[in-house]
Parts: sequence; C-alpha cells; structure tokens
Amino acid sequence: MHHLNKSFAVIFTLSTTFVLTACSKSENQTNSPSSNVQVNEVVTVVATDTKPYSSLLEYAKEELKKQNVKLEITYLTDPLSINRVVAEKQYDLNYYQHEAYLDSVRIKNNWDLKPIAYTFNTIFGVYSVKYKSLTELPNGATVTIPGDPANNARALELLAQGQLIKLKEHAADHQVSQRDIISNPHHYKFVEVEQPMLPTAYRDSDLTVITGVYADRAGLIPNRDALLKDQAAKKWAAVLVANSDSAKKPAVIKVQQFFDSQPAYDFVTKNYADFIIWKK
Repeated sequence: MHHLNKSFAVIFTLSTTFVLTACSKSENQTNSPSSNVQVNEVVTVVATDTKPYSSLLEYAKEELKKQNVKLEITYLTDPLSINRVVAEKQYDLNYYQHEAYLDSVRIKNNWDLKPIAYTFNTIFGVYSVKYKSLTELPNGATVTIPGDPANNARALELLAQGQLIKLKEHAADHQVSQRDIISNPHHYKFVEVEQPMLPTAYRDSDLTVITGVYADRAGLIPNRDALLKDQAAKKWAAVLVANSDSAKKPAVIKVQQFFDSQPAYDFVTKNYADFIIWKK
C-alpha cells in the first residue's frame, strides 16, 4: 500500500509538471511578437453612394481583406463635407470626384487634399429628349448645365467643342464660366442646376449637359444616346483623395496600389463600359 501511494504521487507530479509546461508554452505563443495572428489595418474612406464609385469601393473592400486591410466606408450626400472631413483628418480618404473639381474646392478652402490614384472618366455628354441632332436645336433653346464651377466649365468647354458657343481663347480649364462666352449666335439660354437635379432637368430642357453617372440615372446610355461627348482627360478622371498625413500610411498605400491595379480596372470596365472610359 505504501508503494502504491508513492506511485500515485509520482504520476500526480508528472501530470502537474506537464500541465504547467503546456500552459507556459501557450502563454508564450500568445504573447510572442512573432505570433501568426494578423491584425487588420483600418482605413476610413468617405464617398457618395453612386455607382461606379461605390461599387469599386465595395469591391476593393473585399479584395483588400486579403492584405489584412479593413476598409471602412461611410456614404454622405454633401460633396463639401466629403472633402472637409478628409482635410480635417477625420477620415483617411475620399472617392467621388474628378481632379478638376477637387482642385476648385481645395484652392478655394485651402484644404489639405491630394489625389493619390487616378481611375476612370465618366463620359460627359450632351442630350436632348426633344431633338435628335444639334442642328435641330432652335434659336433661344434652353440648355441646362451643372452649377458647380468645375463641371460648369466642363460643360461650356464641351459646347464650345460642338461649336454651339465660342469661349475666350485663353479661358483656363475649370475657371471657365458663362462670362467667358464671347459668341452665342443662336442665343441659347443657359440654366445652371445642381448635378443631382440634372436627370429631371433633362426631361424639361431642350438640351442638357450631364455626366455619365447622372445620365445613367436618367436612363441614358452615353455611348448610345449622347449627341456630343467629351474626350477622356486626366483632369476629369475620378481620383482617390488623401490628406498629407494619411497618404503616408502603409495601409493607405495598399489601397492606392489596389486602385492602380489591373483587377480594379477590369472590374469597372467590365461592369460600367456604357458610361465610363478608363485610360491606363
């Protein structure tokens, strides 16, 4: 009986030693800097819930998970707020505008904003629900154009390209306005409205100049319905925007690289070919 008790004591001691050793190893593995557990890097981005901007962001969100980047997307409706919150470093990125528009609000407000990736151009076109060609447009016709300075300028440049008006020779890019019209022989009446109202204005106007995103909302297909289209240019390309601090973050650089990637290009050009152009 005495020998039996000794055997139990030995077994108990060995079992206890094994358990303590195993626990110690487990704790060391958990606390070790070389742990295999990956912590997601969070990147915050603000945008408008408008395709293909929102679609590309949602696609990027899924793809970036593979690189341990968590893309947190917030959708807002006020364009100025979308830029302000990035400039004030409340968010890392925004994605909803072309470079010309970005420049106009950045300069006006002295905001810390910079484009870090260039993507697609939405096709900017001229449409009419009443006329099948620009030659049919009557004298004094009502022409609806975007009200914000950058897209207002883009619309006037496109109308000048179509020889409906003539602009000052040295009118500078997105600073162009109706004041720069030096010839309007058919006395067209220009009405400026906010972009979200353009799909409605299209049905009430003789002619409307509208970007591809809002043309889609009006049931239009630029490559089929536009009477006149502008050419893709870098200043009209949709840009991924950061501030000077967020642009340096490793996780933000991963997002930037994805937006510059072939999969991003393929996703947009495959799904939205009717109203975008993406020149690589």
